[in-house]
Amino acid sequence: MASVGAAKVQLLGNKGAVAASVVSAADGSFTLYAPPGRYRLRAEVESLYPRCEEAAVTIRKGRLARAELRCDSGMR
Repeated sequence: MASVGAAKVQLLGNKGAVAASVVSAADGSFTLYAPPGRYRLRAEVESLYPRCEEAAVTIRKGRLARAELRCDSGMR
């Protein structure tokens, strides 16, 4: 699976409000900081592809949360 660099990654809280946002590194990695809670993680790029699925993330006090987004490159 290829990494998606320069994607806008957003952590969405209750009612879709953006709790944190960052642009992914060339290798697709990213780090976001947010208070404890339940969130949806979303990645967007400026082109039609890749398209990435949203993922549910729960952040607990004093703990790190890891998430991996799956993206469709459009190649068949």
